[in-house]
Amino acid sequence: MNPDDVRLDDDPDAATLEAIDRGLDEANARAAPTLADVRTLAVAARTAGGAPVGGAVGRTWGHCAELQQLWVDPAWRGHSLGTRLLRRFEAHAAGRGCTLVYLTTFSFQADFERRLDAGSAG
Repeated sequence: MNPDDVRLDDDPDAATLEAIDRGLDEANARAAPTLADVRTLAVAARTAGGAPVGGAVGRTWGHCAELQQLWVDPAWRGHSLGTRLLRRFEAHAAGRGCTLVYLTTFSFQADFERRLDAGSAG
């Protein structure tokens, strides 16, 4: 292969994107069959009237769980609701056989993680 065979494309066409997705899906299915068993996992906190004030949303497959979103309404922050949502998410994931939970955050969101590590996240 020479360098001309690798090109940057800021606006790839649908066929290229589909070929990459299909190729990755096929490789993943061969290497990790449990990836096909992806299931949504969501935990929500609501007021007595049913209004959502927080939630944790992610997915599980095999022995892995990914927390994709964690949100707490500003009025409910500082009351350990974030920690309770995270712990409930982890417990449900464990009930599905997950032994690994992971998440990715932006640096401005990391304060919650630091407080959670210190035992005082809300």
